[in-house]
Amino acid sequence: MPLDGTNQTLGIISIMYYDLIYVNGDSFVAGNGLAQGEYTDDNLYTLKEWKHNYNKVFNDSTLKKIHSLHLSGYLTNKEKENAWPSTLEKITNIKTINEAYYSQSALTIAIKSIQSLSKIKDKNKKILALIGTAPFGRLWFPKAGTNTIQLSVFGGQPTELENNIAEYYVNNASLDDLKSQYEISFLGLKKFAEKNNIDLYFINHYLSEQNNLVNEYVIDTIGKDADHTLSVFTACGHYPKKYHDSLAHRLKQRFEEI
Repeated sequence: MPLDGTNQTLGIISIMYYDLIYVNGDSFVAGNGLAQGEYTDDNLYTLKEWKHNYNKVFNDSTLKKIHSLHLSGYLTNKEKENAWPSTLEKITNIKTINEAYYSQSALTIAIKSIQSLSKIKDKNKKILALIGTAPFGRLWFPKAGTNTIQLSVFGGQPTELENNIAEYYVNNASLDDLKSQYEISFLGLKKFAEKNNIDLYFINHYLSEQNNLVNEYVIDTIGKDADHTLSVFTACGHYPKKYHDSLAHRLKQRFEEI
């Protein structure tokens, strides 16, 4: 079965062989924007529009409301209930664990995935791991929540220390440096999975589709069926539920073709 955009083939087996699907990634897997109606309107935007309107939509008042909803767990749970891993669980009837979190770096995702899979790998007969990729410009950094510093972020860094670290990287690290860190993180995770008899594949999104060695193991891309010239983005630049659902159905079909 050929990969998108390549002539290589993944060693995929039938979905019926798995008794657990483990998922991690960033906001495109966590479902950011899928409960937008809880803090603003449900309007969709073009790529240009959502970037232009971001600071207007996410003003101090809205951000405080979002923070409160996240602290209670309500918003996080509602977003994940609408995200593609939840749909995949429903249409395959296979238990799915979604540990995705917004703004995570490749290394953050890899560390969390290895730690979690190490705990559950012996409790399940066969695990399928689906890992969402992330942009190069994110760094693992121990802190509450994301454990990540974003080199490019709206509104600047939340602390002076993080701002100094980000500034240092921007001034001293090359894109190839960041790309290598990304590749080492995800390829290390892939190697861990292989050694532990876990089938692991990656899911791209439009902000993470760069030319890199990880693409050899990418099985699909969320929003690949979206026309980016149209209003297909939520206020925070993510995809509405229809594109999460279509990804879940494509993944199920991909495995059923075996």
